[in-house]
Amino acid sequence: MAFGKSKPDPEYLIQNPAGWFEWLLELIFRRIKNPDSALIVVLDKTLPPALRASIFHYADGLLLGPNADLFEEWQGPDVFRYSAAAQLPGILPEFIERCKSIRKKTLLWIDPNVIRQSPAMKALVSSADEFVAGHGWRLKLWCQKTSLDASQAKVSGISQGWPLKLAVLYFPFQIASRQFLWFLCKGDRPASLVHASTPGFWKADITTVHFLNAPFCVVIWKHFLSLATVPRLLIGLVASVNEYVFYRLGRPRILLTVGNSVATALGELAGHSACIEVMPSCYDDLEFNLVRRAASRMPMRLQLGISPEWFVLAFASQGDYQRKGFLNLAAAMDKLWNDGKHHFRVLLLGGNPAGIARLKTILDDTSKHWKSWLIITGWVESLSSAMAAADAFVFPSYYESFAAVEAEACALGLPMALSDHWGSEMVLKPGQNGILLPLDAQGMAEKLLELEVLIPFLTTMLPLATPLSEFASRMGEIYRRLLPGKELLHL
Repeated sequence: MAFGKSKPDPEYLIQNPAGWFEWLLELIFRRIKNPDSALIVVLDKTLPPALRASIFHYADGLLLGPNADLFEEWQGPDVFRYSAAAQLPGILPEFIERCKSIRKKTLLWIDPNVIRQSPAMKALVSSADEFVAGHGWRLKLWCQKTSLDASQAKVSGISQGWPLKLAVLYFPFQIASRQFLWFLCKGDRPASLVHASTPGFWKADITTVHFLNAPFCVVIWKHFLSLATVPRLLIGLVASVNEYVFYRLGRPRILLTVGNSVATALGELAGHSACIEVMPSCYDDLEFNLVRRAASRMPMRLQLGISPEWFVLAFASQGDYQRKGFLNLAAAMDKLWNDGKHHFRVLLLGGNPAGIARLKTILDDTSKHWKSWLIITGWVESLSSAMAAADAFVFPSYYESFAAVEAEACALGLPMALSDHWGSEMVLKPGQNGILLPLDAQGMAEKLLELEVLIPFLTTMLPLATPLSEFASRMGEIYRRLLPGKELLHL
């Protein structure tokens, strides 16, 4: 049974859809006749799983009777359970008004990988439940892969089965095409706010910029050009053109960068009229802090077999050891060992077995002493505890935007030894909490000796990063500022 009204912003109720055909007709009727209606579904019985999933996908509000079974785990503000049919007349008016407000707070996240492991989406995914339950947003995703489920977001899959490594090439064009088709077919935006972590959506409210391909192409050309890196260089060049066109012409309302260096470069790329703000990379302040380091240092040194006389430098990465300067660090360590500084060690944290195996093969050909000075842990259950075993953190990378691992190490209070790459300015104050490393092996070895002497005189400093415990509220403030009719809504 269904009924609707032809007036601005009407309510549109559907009670117990009988099946797919009836449900499809109701959706078509709603879209053509009442495109601005708030769709309320009343259920007092259990429906087939596929139909239940579709109802959850499209409905603005769900009223569930005592016999209804529809995603029991969903606790969003658009779901209400009633115990008897006599309650419905009293419940409906207030519930409909609430659903109308919720429709104005629909948030679309766009990224190929909406998963916790993705640097671009890690903090957002970690805060998804708080956005849904705490701030009352209805989440939508346009993505290729996600770790969120139907209780957290409405997912529209894109390019399923396509190679993830080439997403920088095809994903922006797919997003632009989907945006055009959405407007052509439905005449409106897919959500009240659109937050993308990749170029493609030309009128996004927010586009977070984690990476710029043009500077990375320069790094490849100067330092790593070979037959093996040519494909990555070509991909980067195509992506650079896409970024130039998008950031120059696409005009998101806000370009949100992860660090000051990225903001400066993006301003030159996008032009002075672009609205650029900095939302620094996020770190988990409940895990990475001075208390964790103090509690974990000695137990982890014992567990890893680290002698009290050793001076241990932590290096953490999931791979890409050449770009992150590990081979330069290996050359510097060999020079230190050749000079008799046998108490120096490097603690290599993270990485997968295949990547570590390739690294060992390279070190066999390039490093004389690596089996003596290198401690390899592979994947660790607690990065903060393992990192706490070190005396300092080293990261001589050629190119970053703002590496989260640097913020994590800084939050632990580890002295920092970093190359002059983007993002280092957010954690390193040379002479105060660490040193700046050159990229040549001889200069790096000399600076590491200097670091060992300086450590007693260095101080601990918090990184200019975003604590995970504050991320959702900070992001919510930005959303509220951009939301149409925000003065009527409460976050």
